[in-house]
Amino acid sequence: MQIEHSLISLILDLVILVGILKIFGWVLAILPEVVVRWICCLIGDIIFFTPTRLRAVLLSNLHHAFPDKPLGWRRKIGRESCRRTIETGMLVMASPFFNEERWRRLITISDSSSRFLHELVNDGSGGGGLLIGPHLTLSETMVMTPLLFAGNYTIGAIYRPFDNKSLDRWILDTRQRFGGRLVSRKKGFLEAQTLIREGGWLGVLFDQNAGNSGTLIYFLDRVASASELPSLLSRKFNAPAVIAYPYRTAFWRGKVVVQTLDYPNTPEGLTLASNQWLEDHLKSSDDACADWLWLHNRWKTQDKPRHRLRLEHKKSYLEQFQQIDGFKEHSRKTRFWIRMPNWLGDV
Repeated sequence: MQIEHSLISLILDLVILVGILKIFGWVLAILPEVVVRWICCLIGDIIFFTPTRLRAVLLSNLHHAFPDKPLGWRRKIGRESCRRTIETGMLVMASPFFNEERWRRLITISDSSSRFLHELVNDGSGGGGLLIGPHLTLSETMVMTPLLFAGNYTIGAIYRPFDNKSLDRWILDTRQRFGGRLVSRKKGFLEAQTLIREGGWLGVLFDQNAGNSGTLIYFLDRVASASELPSLLSRKFNAPAVIAYPYRTAFWRGKVVVQTLDYPNTPEGLTLASNQWLEDHLKSSDDACADWLWLHNRWKTQDKPRHRLRLEHKKSYLEQFQQIDGFKEHSRKTRFWIRMPNWLGDV
């Protein structure tokens, strides 16, 4: 009886949660954008100025990535990044209530990118490929890009399903209503393989910390763990990979950019080239830099106390990176604080 009551309570809580998210998203969608932008700025500033571990990670990331930049510059970029992170979250909740006309007002595509993608699709191979990109403010809009392209082919994206079935079903229904296709990570590569072989293009985000399952690389001159998922998909399905990302032009507005990515046909080629592209992109302008998710702890890799003073990982491309960049020694940008015990005997 107690178990049954707990199960009913859990189901009710989940239903109420989904209902609240839907109501909140609907309210955001009908509010004037200037009001939503003000809310994003307010919440973003609260996150930035509140002394939490999240803020420490943000400023630490920027400090180590751009040690030559002044503190004022890093704080400016960090504050704007916090605001845009909230902008992303608000867009995720509000976008299910956007109609086709509103989407077309918010997101466009450059003529050069449109021509480039058209040439890729009609290259005569009959197969598809990968659209790889980083976590930027408007990355959520990429699943809606089928609205921008004329042609009989599919654009999909890999996503992580929610445990809540009602929430997951709502996400699928709203994200796929304009022709896009979401491919579950939990179902393996079968759906991805089918999509690519049928001439579809699969969107994959490549720039998060991959933890122990990833591969060590240098990113902004520090050791980081990179995902090899795009490389695995590309080599397994013999599919080309190109860079695709939304260039933000204003609040909730952007332009899709699709461009070529040169990389050697080696196991590490795509992984190193894509992360090098992202590094160059972040350095290209202050706006591009602030558009990335700096709150993410990308460089949290060697965090086991017993292994702190040496690099230990399942897989590493550090030597390959060194050969490409022409330097011989590892960069040393990770600081260690060693606290001695209080008792001499323990010392």
